[in-house]
Amino acid sequence: MYVQPEHRQSENIQLLTNIAIKKAQEMEVSDIDLLIAADKKGIQALLKPLDLTPTAVQFSKHYEISLNTKSPNLHPPHPELDIPEPPLPGAIPLRDPKTNELVYNNQDKPVFIYPITDANGQLIKTSKNLPIYPIPLRDPQTKNWIFDADGELLVSPILKDDKGKIFEHQGMVQFHPPSYKMQGGKLVLEKDDSGNYLFLNVERDGQGNIVLSPEGIPIFQHNSLT
Repeated sequence: MYVQPEHRQSENIQLLTNIAIKKAQEMEVSDIDLLIAADKKGIQALLKPLDLTPTAVQFSKHYEISLNTKSPNLHPPHPELDIPEPPLPGAIPLRDPKTNELVYNNQDKPVFIYPITDANGQLIKTSKNLPIYPIPLRDPQTKNWIFDADGELLVSPILKDDKGKIFEHQGMVQFHPPSYKMQGGKLVLEKDDSGNYLFLNVERDGQGNIVLSPEGIPIFQHNSLT
């Protein structure tokens, strides 16, 4: 707390200190620090009965500097960020998680993640009225982002319920996870015979409702969907 000079009367300081100590006891804080000028002997005397312990001595020196003095800038310049112009509102440039550098497709264009829209191009939003961004796929071995044959970023499809509405769990939108398999002793993303990456389908009951775990998490099948 900073007290303006015109309000630095002993009674005000003592009142603020008493309130601060009482509030600190209610909040169960561990320490209170008060900085009192060395020449304020009266305020120091008022604080002694409050069981405050002097813990340090502060020394300072003031210099008069001309307004025309060119002082050095103590703040380092901010680096120029490589932020490409988004092609659509809400688009987020994709970056390499290891280097933070922009990711480019096979046409040497920066890759963007776009918020999910419906058939009319309108944003599909969560129950909290927030835009939904798909989850890009990464190679389990190299951790690189995955692109299809056309150079498009591969993302997990969004999970919908039997009524076609976005499925959420504890406020988090759910997606179909990718299908994995062991190949040559390594975990790889599974593809079909046409080279399309596969994603797990969700388990549904006889009425088409999504089957959930006791925690309310959707259960996915071991077979896959394209």
